[in-house]
Amino acid sequence: MINNKIDEMIASALKNRETDLLNVLKLIKTEFVNAMHNKVELNEANEVKILLKMASQREDSIQQYI
Repeated sequence: MINNKIDEMIASALKNRETDLLNVLKLIKTEFVNAMHNKVELNEANEVKILLKMASQREDSIQQYI
C-alpha cells in the first residue's frame, strides 16, 4: 500500500535530513490519517484518489497565483 511506502519514505527523509521532502510526505500522511478518521477504507484505489485530489488542489492554487 502507498501508506506503508509513505511511512518508509518519511523515515528515510528523517534519516537523510531532507526537510522539503519530509514536509511533503507529512502533508500526504496527514491526508491519509484524516481519511481514516472519516471512515474511509485506505486501499490503494482510495489512496490514489487522495493523491490525485491533492495534486489537483495544488494545480488550482498555481493557476490562481499566475
